[in-house]
Amino acid sequence: MTKPPSGPSRTGRSRRPARLGLAADAVGTADPSLARQWLAAAGSIEDAAVRVLAGWVATEIALMSGDASAAVSGSAECVSLARQAGLRWHLAKSLLFAGVAQVVGGRAEAGLGDLVEAAAAARAYPAPAVGWVVAAVLADHDPNRRQAWHAEAVAAVGEIADGLPSDVRLEWLGRSDVRRFTV
Repeated sequence: MTKPPSGPSRTGRSRRPARLGLAADAVGTADPSLARQWLAAAGSIEDAAVRVLAGWVATEIALMSGDASAAVSGSAECVSLARQAGLRWHLAKSLLFAGVAQVVGGRAEAGLGDLVEAAAAARAYPAPAVGWVVAAVLADHDPNRRQAWHAEAVAAVGEIADGLPSDVRLEWLGRSDVRRFTV
């Protein structure tokens, strides 16, 4: 992966989202150091939706680095910003991040509350791509409603699969994280 630039960009704003994307790519390759560098290279971001995305990247970096406290505070900022800006899909996903960060940080009850709110937000938007993940996490962490959350994840996975071309559908349904929610 390309190293982040060391100095200011000539194009300024236009490169910020690209750099943020490279930070997210570094998260995907489990390289928190490079992700931090790209996130810093993205600079300040004014657009609320993109700021929430940057917050998700920062939250993932904190989770990968074992800094649950930073993950909790960063994800809480994402939730707040998404609420203030009226970004419904961003709110659902931010609540997912907040719930996971709290569970990882040892605040299971608060985390489950955020996750339940994320599930409701994903249903209301609707956002099955977020909803199945939320329901899967809840199926793993909410013993009182495990079967109901599993069923909700199965339904969301089915909804997503129905909208995919057949070759993509087969590949997606074969993924290990998705396979347990297929019928």
